[in-house]
Amino acid sequence: MVEGETHRYCPAVLDCVGRLAVVIGGGSVAERTIRTLLGHGADVNCIAPLVTPGIDDLVAEGRITHEDRGYVRGDLGAAFLAISATDSVEVDRAVYQEAEGQGCLVHVPGAPELSNFALLDDADEDWSRERGAAAAAASGTED
Repeated sequence: MVEGETHRYCPAVLDCVGRLAVVIGGGSVAERTIRTLLGHGADVNCIAPLVTPGIDDLVAEGRITHEDRGYVRGDLGAAFLAISATDSVEVDRAVYQEAEGQGCLVHVPGAPELSNFALLDDADEDWSRERGAAAAAASGTED
């Protein structure tokens, strides 16, 4: 690792189809993340006392489950990955510690020090495509 860096992520693609993703938080960042995860086939459980109207719609449509309460230790259970999109550093840190303790992938938007992977949402699609093309060209595998 280069001096001063805290993380050096390895590009990877995850198969989320049918895997449990637990999203802690119910605001606009959580909603955007939930929609990204659904777009990749994840089973999503949102845990938050308050959620956006868009999250309420996803629950009403049966696309996600929602637990109307705050996070408590043990909520990650059998989660494949966890996202903590709250305004609470204490909650984000607790989610990170639980996830790390059970070998679960965890992302806290805006807090790489509390994340062991980075989730690219649809807004990052161009970035991802550009990096993938550059990597393929560098390795000589580009079609």
